[in-house]
Amino acid sequence: MARPASVFAKIQSNQQRNELATLWRENPHHYTRMRAHAIILSDDQYEIEQIVEIFGVKRDTVRDWIRRFEQG
Repeated sequence: MARPASVFAKIQSNQQRNELATLWRENPHHYTRMRAHAIILSDDQYEIEQIVEIFGVKRDTVRDWIRRFEQG
């Protein structure tokens, strides 16, 4: 079965984007900062493969981050 061509996170408001930016810049946990930054990049239309290259994680990891973000 083929994977969808593109999956992007959809940040719903400026407040949500600001909260993610705060997590990215200020959270003491590196992994949390990575996830927040990845969601922002995805919302900015970075492809999953680009995010994989930036963070050095697996494609499924990025897809999980996006899926969990979309679920709330």
